[in-house]
Amino acid sequence: MVHKGTVLSIEGNKARVAPMDDIDAVSGFYTIPPHLLVDDYETMANATSDASLKTALLNIADERRIQKGDAVAFAGFSDCTGVILAKI
Repeated sequence: MVHKGTVLSIEGNKARVAPMDDIDAVSGFYTIPPHLLVDDYETMANATSDASLKTALLNIADERRIQKGDAVAFAGFSDCTGVILAKI
């Protein structure tokens, strides 16, 4: 089942999430998939000399970056693993 929650903390490509309907129920660390990580956009931005392209890439990175406090859709599994599906 897919749930809506709030990001409590982030370590690398993992995040702890609390469900919106039970904020005290803290998850284990759930995986943040590559399409929600922004390293590629920042790398591309730093590699270009085109100022408008650099700005556009950094704006995309800022929009996609998952941060503490963000609302996310996630799936948790019975073995206490899970994955973040989207930033909401």
